[in-house]
Amino acid sequence: MNNFAYFFCTFASSIIISIFKKNQNKMNSRRKFFKNSGMLATGLGLSHIFAEESTAAPLSQQENAANDEVNLEVKEDRLGYLGTRRVIQLCLVVKNVEETAKKYCEFFGWEMPRISIIRTDEPEKYPVEYRGNPCLCTAKSVYFWLADNVGFEILEPDETPSVWREWLDEHGEGFHHVAFSVKGTHELHKRLAEKGIGYIQRGEMRDGRYSYLDTFGDLKLIVETLEFSNPNNIHISNRPPE
Repeated sequence: MNNFAYFFCTFASSIIISIFKKNQNKMNSRRKFFKNSGMLATGLGLSHIFAEESTAAPLSQQENAANDEVNLEVKEDRLGYLGTRRVIQLCLVVKNVEETAKKYCEFFGWEMPRISIIRTDEPEKYPVEYRGNPCLCTAKSVYFWLADNVGFEILEPDETPSVWREWLDEHGEGFHHVAFSVKGTHELHKRLAEKGIGYIQRGEMRDGRYSYLDTFGDLKLIVETLEFSNPNNIHISNRPPE
């Protein structure tokens, strides 16, 4: 967890510094600067994220556009391998999703969400690949909305081999991945392959696609990429249907 906290603090600091440089000579934009800086620091700092009300509604299209405008101010050569810094999801993998979710609700005062079923057993509609083979698994999931449209997922996989089952068997319960909103997943995979970074699992969804990158060796966590046909439609309903 220390590595995870350091990872996000570094992201937050670099983004806020970039925004400050862009706005230091724009006095009439100071209010917007502090608002955006605060949202980014909140969205990328766990201690601040969990202070927010989990049932808050997702940001409006205009607010999402404002966040994207901030991201565009970062120089392209500083966006790293993914070409983005937009964090949209954090995820835990556990043995009992209902029991764990109830503990979180008690601790943070959240409302218990419904338990969803993530399915990858419909390859004709939503093909999923795990380590080069078709993946026909299911998982139970609950989803909370945190600050700045960041989702917090708690997931319980079944016994079928998958990126989630692999983690639970090898590492036990705990933090699994951080997800970023990306564009051009297939092209991104090609660029990452040139740098020696592959993917563990990838699949199609009703409104886009996702992949789990093989980044644990270097980053000590898994990075997920999420690409949506409609970028403003980032929601748990974009998962494969129940």
